[in-house]
Amino acid sequence: MEPDEFTERLADLSGHAIVALAATLRHELASVDGEVAWWRATIAIGATLKRHHRSREAGLAAHRASLAVLDAADRSSVQLTREDTTLVARAASEVARALIADRGASLPHAATDIVLAPWHRVVAA
Repeated sequence: MEPDEFTERLADLSGHAIVALAATLRHELASVDGEVAWWRATIAIGATLKRHHRSREAGLAAHRASLAVLDAADRSSVQLTREDTTLVARAASEVARALIADRGASLPHAATDIVLAPWHRVVAA
């Protein structure tokens, strides 16, 4: 999936989808193993971006992804907490960075699988 396509799908998130994503993300990060895996993945993604000189491109994609989540939350008729919206927006920015890091690779990086796991419904849609 391309980062622009991911961002377009984020713009269509419903309030209920944001709440569900936040719950899934909290569940993934609830254990020490889950949190360590997440942080290792983000470090690996950052190293890949730096090695391929794509940090700026990834930063822009991450910014667009988080704005798309914030805009979807603003348009939602569901009352969302700031914590849920922020958690989902930050996670979306990491997914966008991972998608840029994997651009041109024959197989996705293992770190990408970790940050993409909670987003299977959005990515598969």
